[in-house]
Amino acid sequence: MTKILNKNISREFSHSIGRFLALVALISLAVFVLVGLKVTGPDMKTGKLQV
Repeated sequence: MTKILNKNISREFSHSIGRFLALVALISLAVFVLVGLKVTGPDMKTGKLQV
């Protein structure tokens, strides 16, 4: 049963590689935005206090 499932999963990825790459790109973009916002928050607070 798992052999058939693995075969089906690999077939789905090979037939829809564009969709898979688009999902990976969207997820990585969202991660980069969230990390950037998380990092710049404390810097903005210290910059506000220095002015």
